[in-house]
Amino acid sequence: MNKNESDIYMGVGLSPKDYGTKNRCPANEIAGITGFWADIDVQDEVHKKENLPTSIDEAKNLFPYEPTCVIHSGHGIQAWWLFREPWIFENDDERVKAQAMCEAWHRQILDRAEVHGWTVDATYDLSRILRIPGTKNLKNKDDARDVKLIQSNWTQRYEPEDLVPTIIMERSKREDIKIDKIVLRPDAAPPTEKWEALMSAEPKFKKSWNHDRKDLSDQSPSSYDFSLASIAFQAEWADQEIVDLLIAHRRKHNVDLKLRQDYYRRTLQKLRLEKKQQEQLSEVLESYNKRASEIKTALTNAKVVLIDAENNGKNLERAEILKELEKILGVKIEKIQKFLSEPPSYRLQTPTANISIESAGDIISQTKFRIKIADATKIVIRPFKRDEWSDIAQLLLNVCEEIEVGEESTEEGYIRGVLRRYLDNNSDFIELNSLDEYGERIKKESFPFSCEGYMYLSLSDLRKYIRIMTGDNVTIKHLGKLLRIAGWESCKIDAVIDNKRTSRSLFRTNCSSE
Repeated sequence: MNKNESDIYMGVGLSPKDYGTKNRCPANEIAGITGFWADIDVQDEVHKKENLPTSIDEAKNLFPYEPTCVIHSGHGIQAWWLFREPWIFENDDERVKAQAMCEAWHRQILDRAEVHGWTVDATYDLSRILRIPGTKNLKNKDDARDVKLIQSNWTQRYEPEDLVPTIIMERSKREDIKIDKIVLRPDAAPPTEKWEALMSAEPKFKKSWNHDRKDLSDQSPSSYDFSLASIAFQAEWADQEIVDLLIAHRRKHNVDLKLRQDYYRRTLQKLRLEKKQQEQLSEVLESYNKRASEIKTALTNAKVVLIDAENNGKNLERAEILKELEKILGVKIEKIQKFLSEPPSYRLQTPTANISIESAGDIISQTKFRIKIADATKIVIRPFKRDEWSDIAQLLLNVCEEIEVGEESTEEGYIRGVLRRYLDNNSDFIELNSLDEYGERIKKESFPFSCEGYMYLSLSDLRKYIRIMTGDNVTIKHLGKLLRIAGWESCKIDAVIDNKRTSRSLFRTNCSSE
């Protein structure tokens, strides 16, 4: 298949077998998924709809969380939020749960789009296919577009529950769903008035009845059964009326009438289950939106406290900011200390644990910070969008209490302390009258030495001393940096050693400075 002559896609779900190059894996056979996805069209001549985002940036603003990658599809964007590991379905229940979570994920994007009056197509089905970077979008063959990767952060991974709350999405047990008594008759017929009403008012019902649904990837009689049953169920038909409809539909197309209680009862159970899950999903989304609003308010309140302190010369009310941070993170933080070492380190105090944070990078990195909190408190902080976390990290740094830790906790203090002990240990160092003597005496005498008002030492000798006395394995490069911080300078000395002219790289400082 030539990538420049054909539209090439990949399935969002993992297939248990090869369906060939022109067929999708049916949703009810998907074996697992590797993440959640989004497919958003933008205004373009190939799209008939006008109520679409006007640009790629506007479309990206609909993302609830930072994606792992974003693909320019040619006339819109497709994005992935990859999991830390593939979600392989162990049974049908897990597949149903995954489908419900995919729909809940998609609903978050739809809610954001509706605020702007935009339309986003429903693309949450497990049989969905998306485009592949490096191929062509040939929707308009006269204007082929490149499909390309435009954004990626491959370390940004999620658990499914990070992106969609699932407490309310546990699958209900089938035996809890009550089905009315049904009678199976081979000559059954649906109620005429209701049937005619749907045939007239609902195009999908009419096309399903006539097996003319091009949008259904599964063209089996069972697939058309469920399509008809779903529409009738939404129109509030009784169980027996739905069963009669399906038997009549099968009789019309000369296929097995399946006059078995289990087939029709299972179809009715599935309809009720999907309705129940939809209701649960609405509750989840309502809870999610409420939580998002609370976080936004708390973030604003914390910023107000910070700005008020800066503008009016007030003492920073750390307790107020920490209270708002607790609302945002879901973790009570009693204080954050910043130890003024080089580089600085931090300690975060909670009611149950003190958490050591090696550097500001572990606060700025949302992933690293969440891991440290989870390790210490067993609480998983929900993920935030990049701009939200930037504000949260800034608040965490602003609220720090600075703690002095002593001179030797800085790089300069460390090297000065080492040099004092090193020189005290070599207090009987030699003095040269001139550097011409260096070549003659270097083989007999050790470092350090002084000459013409300067103290000289060798990096390798000092490094050896540090390793023996402290166990620190300091590199030559870093040790040179430390000596420069302490005011020493590098120099080269020409000398004749074993009748050969050579040069030595040393460090020196004015004797008066030591």
